[in-house]
Amino acid sequence: MKKRVTLIIIIAACIFTSCNSSDVEEIQQKETTSQLSQSNERISHPNPTLSKNMAKTRELPNSLQEDNNVAMTDYGYTQISLAGNAARKFYKHMDPIVLGAGLPGGIYFVEIQCVTKELSSYRAGDIIIPTTSNKENKDMGLIRAGYFYTTLGWSSNEIIESGDKKFIGTTYLIHFVRTTGGAQLDHYYPCRPEKIVWRYTSKKINP
Repeated sequence: MKKRVTLIIIIAACIFTSCNSSDVEEIQQKETTSQLSQSNERISHPNPTLSKNMAKTRELPNSLQEDNNVAMTDYGYTQISLAGNAARKFYKHMDPIVLGAGLPGGIYFVEIQCVTKELSSYRAGDIIIPTTSNKENKDMGLIRAGYFYTTLGWSSNEIIESGDKKFIGTTYLIHFVRTTGGAQLDHYYPCRPEKIVWRYTSKKINP
């Protein structure tokens, strides 16, 4: 009788152990499946920051195309020479030339200065395009020589840069030298030579 009871207990214990083992395996399998599912979910949703960076990388070719037209700036002058000797000239009270020079209307001895500057292109062989002037800036000379000329601008001696990446910019200034009474002056229109700003576009011929 005791042997039969002992046998029944052993069989019951084995069945219980088997059930627990099966449950544990099932739980472990569910956990593994859940982890894999979460991992796949993370992979299928790309990092927003990474997406933006990739978009920027794709845009690089377009930004590189902007280098075909490069804005350039230089300052001051390399040389000054006379394009018109000191001559006696009368300017009305509201003349933009005397107003720009900071002088009242009257008679003055005035000379025309030719101002040149050695400039550089972005690439050898680029087209040189001077930038349109802005009167408010008061930092550009005159496109032509003249005692009563007021059109701002400058010109290049090479429309297409010759190959050494260097060219000469030329502009003109009206210089008030002295009054008729002999008082020395040093006034300029449109601006002083050291204040000149040379703005231009260096354009690639074959983009």
